Amino acid sequence: MPYLHISTNVKLSDAQVSGLRKAVYDLIGLIPGKTYEVTMIHIDDNQLIHLNEVDAPCAFVDARLMGPAPFADKQNFVQAFTGALTDVAGIDAKHAYFNIIEMSEWGAGGNYNHI
Repeated sequence: MPYLHISTNVKLSDAQVSGLRKAVYDLIGLIPGKTYEVTMIHIDDNQLIHLNEVDAPCAFVDARLMGPAPFADKQNFVQAFTGALTDVAGIDAKHAYFNIIEMSEWGAGGNYNHI
C-alpha cells in the first residue's frame, strides 16, 4: 500500500505511462510513511470518461492508503501529482479529480492486517 488507480480519457504513449509511473514513485514520499517500494499503480488510458459537456482530457485518481495521513501531506501530494498529470498527459488541473481512501485493514503477502 498505497494503491493508485489512474483513469483517463487520454490515449497515453508508453513514455507518458512511464512518466506518470515515475511521478507517482517520486511524489508518494510526500505522504509520511509511504514509499515507492510498496506502491502499486493501475493506469487505465483511453477510457470513456466525460466531465459535463466538456470534451477535454480529464482524469480520475483513486488513491488508497493504509492508515490515516495528515491532510496537508495529502494536499501536497494531490497538488504535485496534478502538476504531473498536466505536464505528462496534458490534463488541465480543473479536469483532474482525486479520491483518497484511508483504510485500517488490508491484505498483502497472504496476510490480512489491521491497524
